Amino acid sequence: MNRRILLSLLTVLALSTLAACSSGDSDAPSAGDGRAAETPGETSAEAGEDRSGDDADNPVVFGYEVDGPAGTTAVVVSTLVAQGQEQPPFTATWSITDRPRWALYTNWIESGEIDVEVTEGGPAVVRVIRARYVDPDDPFAGIDEVDEVGTFEVASSSTGSITFP
Repeated sequence: MNRRILLSLLTVLALSTLAACSSGDSDAPSAGDGRAAETPGETSAEAGEDRSGDDADNPVVFGYEVDGPAGTTAVVVSTLVAQGQEQPPFTATWSITDRPRWALYTNWIESGEIDVEVTEGGPAVVRVIRARYVDPDDPFAGIDEVDEVGTFEVASSSTGSITFP
């Protein structure tokens, strides 16, 4: 069981690293820029699409979105709980250009705390969300937000945190 948790956390680490490496100013969507989530109109959840039941192939999971003025850099440290056990902290650095940055955790995560430090620019708005990937076979295609769990703002050169759920 611990092996599955470790593999899940390593997957999140690899995706977040890839997202951080590809979060430049290009017009192509990147892993964590949330562009697909910003399409105009209503999301499938708002349109009344049935998302009930246990969807093992594409579960709704916790995650977060960081937004702010262009030039804002935020360091996000996630301390997560999976199957009742606290996991080692996970750190990601996000540079905001023209789109919010986001990350989704694995479906093993049941709660946690997110600490954010704005190191450049700011302020940053951080939203804890529950979402699923638009395409479970392509995590770079974007996310479909289902619920906002909480939100907070971190001023320039400041820190802030939130716990969830």
